[in-house]
Amino acid sequence: GKGAFGRVLEAYDPQSDGLVAIKVCKSHPGFHKQAKIEIAILEQVMEDDYKGRDEHIVHMLESFEHAGHVCIVFEKLASNLYELLRATDFSGVP
Repeated sequence: GKGAFGRVLEAYDPQSDGLVAIKVCKSHPGFHKQAKIEIAILEQVMEDDYKGRDEHIVHMLESFEHAGHVCIVFEKLASNLYELLRATDFSGVP
């Protein structure tokens, strides 16, 4: 998908032999800074999540930089938040 922050790509991860979602943030300095803050928050959430047992939290698998873009790797879920909200007529998550 595509958004204001950048793009989300589906990719194959040979280490896990499965699909992942990679959020590729725009290379603009403001987006770079926000992505680093997002990673710090996600790392704290994952630490507090007792090693990924909570099924209600999307799990960040890793992060890296490529060609000036911050990339965040997530487990691949069935749909994105926008599609879920649209399915509920934007009345919230059930």
